[in-house]
Amino acid sequence: MPSGRVEPRPQLKPIRTAGEIIAHIPLWVAYEPPLYQKIAPKVAQLRALNMSFSEIAKTLAVTKPTVIKACRRILYPINKMHRGIS
Repeated sequence: MPSGRVEPRPQLKPIRTAGEIIAHIPLWVAYEPPLYQKIAPKVAQLRALNMSFSEIAKTLAVTKPTVIKACRRILYPINKMHRGIS
């Protein structure tokens, strides 16, 4: 038989947000640069010898678009390639 007395409700715990969850995630520090970045200095040398993109691609055993991208890296350094920076 109920005594007429209402029992207090248990307190609810707040929901944990992402900022409150502790996580340990290992990050890979080693970074292998893309091929076009690796060949950029050699492409610059070969372009200075007036070689065409196709000739350079055959010489370095890469595709013509890779050579073109390497040339763009030489002409527009990485810090100038980001939008908003002139």
